[in-house]
Amino acid sequence: MTFAEYKEKYHFSLNFYSLFLLVTFVPDILHVNASLIKYSFWFLRIVLCLWVYSKNKLYLVKFSRLEVLFIILSLIYAVRIFVDAFFNPLYFLEDKEYKDFLGFCINFFLALSFRYDPAYHSEKSFRFFCLSLTIGLLLAFHYAREDWELDANNLRYDANSTVNAIIYGQMGLALSLVSVFGIINYKKFFLRLLFMLLVLIGIISSLKLVQDRR
Repeated sequence: MTFAEYKEKYHFSLNFYSLFLLVTFVPDILHVNASLIKYSFWFLRIVLCLWVYSKNKLYLVKFSRLEVLFIILSLIYAVRIFVDAFFNPLYFLEDKEYKDFLGFCINFFLALSFRYDPAYHSEKSFRFFCLSLTIGLLLAFHYAREDWELDANNLRYDANSTVNAIIYGQMGLALSLVSVFGIINYKKFFLRLLFMLLVLIGIISSLKLVQDRR
């Protein structure tokens, strides 16, 4: 796979929802350790991000004003997560969420890899994202797992053993939103009909998320 092919088709989906959702079904289907698959996927994201950085030395210099604002806000949020993770005043809380802080820092590093090149939001990237996310949500509808601990009044469904109910709902909403974009920007009747179907799949995924226990 060439660098041009990777950035034009796969880089966005690797870092936003869709490929992650597909990968997280592997442990449940093969009955293997979920942590090994999840951390291997994170490692792959970092390696490919470094590949992107190596192709353009401007990634870590010459920030625009909007990017400077993004960096400042991200650093403020990072400090907030750091305080929660390492200096939480509620001493009785055992879950310090160190992984959340580390994950945020890595995601900040990955976010900067989307600068300058329009290939990252190409038509091929858009279509691959829609396709891969649709497949993942259809699998989630079949493999969804009940989560009885999140809400005392409503039954919540996780997409699988790795993707929780909140992220599951965000993914359904993401598919609906990008499909609305497709309906607006594509003129062919067949494509508009297809995107209408994807909007419906996204909505059904979100409805699957919560069911009344009563």
